[in-house]
This record gives sequence, C-alpha cells and structure tokens, in this order.
Amino acid sequence: KQGQLINDIADLPTIEGDANRLTQILTNLVSNAIKFTDKGSILLRGETLGTSHVRIQVVDTGLGIPQDKLSNIWGAFDQVDIATTRKYGGTGLGLTLVRGLVEAHGGSVDVTSHFGSNDSGTTFTITLPLSQTATALRESPKVAESERDEDDDDDEQP
Repeated sequence: KQGQLINDIADLPTIEGDANRLTQILTNLVSNAIKFTDKGSILLRGETLGTSHVRIQVVDTGLGIPQDKLSNIWGAFDQVDIATTRKYGGTGLGLTLVRGLVEAHGGSVDVTSHFGSNDSGTTFTITLPLSQTATALRESPKVAESERDEDDDDDEQP
C-alpha cells in the first residue's frame, strides 16, 4: 500500500467522555480507511463548532461505498458485499460500534462517499459535545432540575 496519513486535529479542545471509547471510535474509522485505501491519502480533520461541539472527519481516497449500500453499513455484521469481506476481512462490527459509542457520548456520525470514479473515497463525520454534562442539561432541563431538587431535599434537616 502507498499512501499518506495526515493528522490535522491537534488544536481541538478536550472532549469530556470515556477516553478509551473515544480512542476506539477513531481507531475503528482510521483502520477502515487504511484497509480500503490502497493508494492516496487519509486525512484526520477537526474543528470546533461554536463553544459546545467539535467535528472530526476521517476522509480517505479509497474505494468508496456505493450509494445504495450506505444505509447498510451501520448494521451488525453487515459489510458492503461478500467479495469485499473475502478480500479485506473484518467482522462487520466496527461501524456498529462507532455509531453506538458516538451516540452514547451525545454525538452523531454521518457518512458521505463516492464510489467507482476518479474522486472515489469516503468521509466519516463525527460531531461530539465538548461537555456531556452541559449537553444533558440543555437537552433535559426538567430532569436536571428535578434531580437538583431531590439533592436539596437530602440536605434538609427535619
């Protein structure tokens, strides 16, 4: 294989979450990019979105994924086709885990791809909140409020 791995995510703020799981997300995506890119490049790109989120992309110039197969890649044990499985191996669990772990961190993951052309390749985009606590409070203020009320009750003396 001939290619270049370019890391452009060095200046992102710290993401609050499970460091091992966040590492697993990126490892799975980069491993897939390496597996399906015989020549060309793999780019890790990151940017801050306002004050609350980051966007991380894994962009490759590999085979790409046919448009009619894009929705199938997230299922457990699903791969694009049998020939791909035979040639490249794998269990078909990597992207299922990626989606589950990203969503468990309050984020989202999307994919775009070009298949069978000179500009073939795939881009996985992960959007994650910087703070899990802030996201939970924004999404569910009533729950957070009732939890604070319950905590206050514990402190009261009879």
